Amino acid sequence: MRKHAWVALALCALAGQASGQGFLSELLLDPPSTDNGQEFVEIQAAPNFSFSGWWFLVIEGDGTGGGVIDVALNLSSYSTGANGLLLIRDSGTVLQPPPDGNTNVVIFDFNPDIENGTNTYVLGFGGTFTVGQDLDAGNDGTLDAPLPGFTTVDAVSYKEFDGTPDDEHEYADDLGGTALGRFESYTPDALHRIRCGSNALLWAGGVVTGTSPGPYNWDTLQMFGWQTIGVTSPPTLNPGNLNYSIVDCDGDCVSDFVEGDRDDDGIIDDCDACPDDPDNDADGDGACGNVDNCPDVSNKDQSDRDGDGAGDACDGCPDDPNKTEEGACGCGVSDDDADGDGTPDCHDGCPDDPNKTEEGACGCGVSDDDADGDGTPDCHDGCPDDPNKTEEGACGCGVSDDDADGDGTPDCHDGCPDDPNKTEEGACGCGVSDDDADG
Repeated sequence: MRKHAWVALALCALAGQASGQGFLSELLLDPPSTDNGQEFVEIQAAPNFSFSGWWFLVIEGDGTGGGVIDVALNLSSYSTGANGLLLIRDSGTVLQPPPDGNTNVVIFDFNPDIENGTNTYVLGFGGTFTVGQDLDAGNDGTLDAPLPGFTTVDAVSYKEFDGTPDDEHEYADDLGGTALGRFESYTPDALHRIRCGSNALLWAGGVVTGTSPGPYNWDTLQMFGWQTIGVTSPPTLNPGNLNYSIVDCDGDCVSDFVEGDRDDDGIIDDCDACPDDPDNDADGDGACGNVDNCPDVSNKDQSDRDGDGAGDACDGCPDDPNKTEEGACGCGVSDDDADGDGTPDCHDGCPDDPNKTEEGACGCGVSDDDADGDGTPDCHDGCPDDPNKTEEGACGCGVSDDDADGDGTPDCHDGCPDDPNKTEEGACGCGVSDDDADG
């Protein structure tokens, strides 16, 4: 699809539009099935505007017939209604939805019917025109000369999608209007002018579906222009009723959808007092939530004595730049836990020992474990794996220092542990004296 078909028109592009004189607002050119008197042209201008001296022209653009006027409708006897609309219908058939009661409705037999191929549709005033008049005798796609005595107020054209080489001509650009070009897979059945207030903004259109007398819906897979303003399900054709108008909160005639909404709160950035705060200053203190130092507490002065970014009104430690709540250690004292044991340093007797929070029997950095369970921690136990000893003694760890015979020599070193008179077997053995009575 040609990109320029989606671009919003500058409202001062044509003299008539700049002065508010009028514009083509809606056209049904190729109704579903047969045309059967359903074609219509809708024009918008000021309420009760007289079209004396005005013309609606359809200029052929197909093949060798390029530049020939197919329709020359003198609008001199017509005017808009109280709502600023003039609806020209091909027959008395009232298409649905019916026109507004304030719309002036005219029946004009488009005979022959408006061709469904490449055409240029023109609205303006001055001059005299007749059907069959050739405005491009050279058939080169450029009008031979400015239309004598004629002022173009609005013009739009498009090329038929027929699978043939591009031998069609558009003349809207010659007249200062909008040349929509050729679409990738379809020829528009209808055109719809999206408004900004009472002004024409951009063309939308595409293929329509439905049966006579309507309503006719847009085929969302074969349409253009609507997506530009974020409308994915556009309204039906509405002949004789005011067209769709963009949502434009700041009056610059740029769709709010196009202008963007950074915080996705439904208010475009240009009209959003807090474009980066989706809650729009929830506490109502005049500071947007994204910059409010107390977003949930109203504090118009935004006072922050300790400069920590949390306003005094919501700072549990307003004079401690490192804390906003007292935490475990209180204001002014860090809740740091250097050893990561879950006990903050302020309450940890061993702040660098992840295994202890008190010095215990062995001190910080040394375990109070008692491997042999004898009640003496290993750090003070000379025999940490011997539950019966805390010092090596005469026999060493794991060996008893018992002296069964009470002779002063522990059993571990006593050759006769049960003989209080001997520590070695001697000549006679343990329990027998080695005395020599007769010498």
